[in-house]
Amino acid sequence: MIIKIPMRLTFKLFVKVNKDPFKTFGNFNIKANLQYICDDTPAHRLDIYTPVKNGNGITLFYIHGGGYCWGDKADSQPWISFFVDKGFNVVSINYRYGSYKEGVNFKDQMKDVFAALNFTAENKLEYKITTDKMFILGDSAGGHMAMMVDVIYKSKEAQEFFGIDKLPNFNICGVVGDSPMYNYKLIRDQALKMITKRDVKNLFSINYKDDDFINKCSTHYYYNKGVKPSPLFVSTCYHDYFYSQSKLCSKDCERLGYDIDFYFEASPNKKLAHDFNHTLLVDEGLKCNLAIVDFLNKNVKVDK
Repeated sequence: MIIKIPMRLTFKLFVKVNKDPFKTFGNFNIKANLQYICDDTPAHRLDIYTPVKNGNGITLFYIHGGGYCWGDKADSQPWISFFVDKGFNVVSINYRYGSYKEGVNFKDQMKDVFAALNFTAENKLEYKITTDKMFILGDSAGGHMAMMVDVIYKSKEAQEFFGIDKLPNFNICGVVGDSPMYNYKLIRDQALKMITKRDVKNLFSINYKDDDFINKCSTHYYYNKGVKPSPLFVSTCYHDYFYSQSKLCSKDCERLGYDIDFYFEASPNKKLAHDFNHTLLVDEGLKCNLAIVDFLNKNVKVDK
């Protein structure tokens, strides 16, 4: 007999989170809790961080993780501040949680992401940020969304499926996925074996049995149909429970001839896990974040 457990307990078992208070890096300016959809809900708010001095004019659009069903933009402020301290602007967003009772699924979450992208593009002058040198970043579920932003920009099929009829005026130079979810169908199949049906519905909506729906929410599906990603950085580590997702993404990109920087912290003796460079301020996380900075700087391209 297989006993299925609630998703939050599963998350605690497989995703190690350092609960020690984090310190932010350096000083930064922040415009907090801006409503990108005017409905006065926390889910539709974003923060814009800018350096106090020595900005490099590059903007990072960041989507937090949290199993599609929890998390908050504020949770990653220490990690965000690392990049602001290096001269980057950062836009960090919230989005609606997956909920079958409220009818919110992955398609709705991507609509939130694009609403936030459009808000950023339309208000860039007011908040003194640029969009001609833009990278999309995310971790875990947010990494999935970050890669899907890039896919939707390039795929008419994805635009129609997600109902995105307005693409923001951005120049996407690259995408960063920290321990990203990549093959949505494999995640669904794994979830069916482990967590309660209610949580499966929250994660994948009432359409969780519809393979066509699940596939069209999957980055894996579009990459293997010939949608070539922008330069891509993917990170994971030896003890990441979701390591196979990052590895599959890396293998697919190598097989298909797509540009990817795959960062793997391989030591089995290090007590690192999912999103290790976000939640643990240790040497290994610092090295990964510095590798991200190198990736960002080498892939800056400006439309003429």
